[in-house]
Amino acid sequence: MRYISSLFILMMGAITCTAQVISPQTISTESLSTVYAEPDEIYLQFSLQHRGSSLAEVRQANQEQFDHVRNFLVSTGVSDEHIQTEYLRISPEYSRNWPRELIHYAAYQSITICLNDLDKYDRILDGLLALDIYSVGNPSMRTVDYASHRDEALRGALEACRQKAKMMAATLGQTIGKAVYIEEMQSQAPVSAYANVQLTEVQATQSSGRSFAAGSLPISARVKVVFELQE
Repeated sequence: MRYISSLFILMMGAITCTAQVISPQTISTESLSTVYAEPDEIYLQFSLQHRGSSLAEVRQANQEQFDHVRNFLVSTGVSDEHIQTEYLRISPEYSRNWPRELIHYAAYQSITICLNDLDKYDRILDGLLALDIYSVGNPSMRTVDYASHRDEALRGALEACRQKAKMMAATLGQTIGKAVYIEEMQSQAPVSAYANVQLTEVQATQSSGRSFAAGSLPISARVKVVFELQE
């Protein structure tokens, strides 16, 4: 019985020793890299709105105006595939006093267009306003090469992590080895392929002939990398 107990203790000691894995010394760094891309598309949203005494009246008025808007856009070179419409929404509006009485019907429709020629923005906006559209939203800028710019930002962040780790290790008389952990982190201000950019009014005498400055889109990437730390 003593022999069995002693053997059990020895086995437990061996298991305990085996479980004590000493992890290598490491150094962890985080870096943020931002690249700036020139927008090459504008997404513009505007709406149509009509009021009338009947459903048929507001539906017809909306359709007629939409046909004028579509014909104008096509004449400027905007293809049908770049004209996106929402379903027509029609709702009755009543008086606030009791008994409530029907005042009119209201029809509302939102339309979004994509312009891949930024120089046409002024002409199209002026034409839409001349067609008496109800409202125009802030334009959104886009870059079609978002993926390549995002990859460039990631490479810059990774290289910054490596250089930072090398500097910190060298200051302490050490070097870094291979990366043992890599994580892409959420940046504080993520930017997608679409970004709302406020157009800035500039002098119309600019060489581009535009009444706005498109600016640039910041595309950021933040990463965390853990390297082996060597003597």
